[in-house]
Amino acid sequence: MCEIYKKLATTVKVHRNTKQYSTATLAKKINTSVGLINNLENARHDIFKLDLFNALITELHIPLDQVFTFQKLDLNPIYCENNILQIQQPKDQSGKAIENINHNLNLIISSFVSLSQEYNHSEQAMYSITKNIVSNIETMRNLNNLKYQQPESSLT
Repeated sequence: MCEIYKKLATTVKVHRNTKQYSTATLAKKINTSVGLINNLENARHDIFKLDLFNALITELHIPLDQVFTFQKLDLNPIYCENNILQIQQPKDQSGKAIENINHNLNLIISSFVSLSQEYNHSEQAMYSITKNIVSNIETMRNLNNLKYQQPESSLT
C-alpha cells in the first residue's frame, strides 16, 4: 500500500479520536459509510475521491502538512530585482544565506497552505491572507529603512 494511505489512515484516526468521534459519527458528518471510514483508517482503501478527502480534512481540521510532505523549494538561482523574480546562475558562495532563505520561505509556504485550507481555499480569503503577508513584509522593510535615518532634530 502506498505510504500516503498509511499516513492518511493514521492521521484520520488520531484526529477522529481527538474529536471523540466514533466512526459512525464521522461517517454521518461527511456523508459516507462506516465501512469506508474503517477501510481508510486501516489503509485498505486505494481509490480516493478528492471530495471525500476534502470532507475529512475539513471536518477533522487536519492540516495538509500532516498528510503530505511538501517538497522544499530550491531558491538558489532566484533573486528579486525591482519586485520581479529573476533567475540567475548560482554564484560560488557558502550557501548559508540561500539555505536560510529556503528554510524560512518553506515555513511561510507551509503556513500559507495550511491557513488556506482552513478557509477552504476561498479566493477572497487567500487574497486577504496574501495581502496581509505582503503588507507585513513592507512594514518591516519600512521600519528597517527608518532605523538608518536620524530625525532632523538630532542633527543640530
